[in-house]
Amino acid sequence: MGERQNKILWVYLNSALKQDIKSRKLKDPTIRLGAIERIDVLMRNHFNNIYRNPIELLNIEKTKFINNIGSFKPEGALNDAEISIVNNIYEYLKKNN
Repeated sequence: MGERQNKILWVYLNSALKQDIKSRKLKDPTIRLGAIERIDVLMRNHFNNIYRNPIELLNIEKTKFINNIGSFKPEGALNDAEISIVNNIYEYLKKNN
């Protein structure tokens, strides 16, 4: 039971990221909100274990994960907004671990 309590669910993380983006007074928050959706799809399709338990990302070096997840995009890499979202994910996980 204790293991479940330490688990951060992707839906909560996703929601927290979206709330943070909306609260930041960005010029065009839809760019980052779209990036969250693209990261969501990539994780669900290619990193299901992390999608089910995002805290596992802390076991992967951030640059390595950015390169790995980017390799599944047609362009072969994440764009700046998507990299920013991955950075936000790592920050959130570190703060809430």
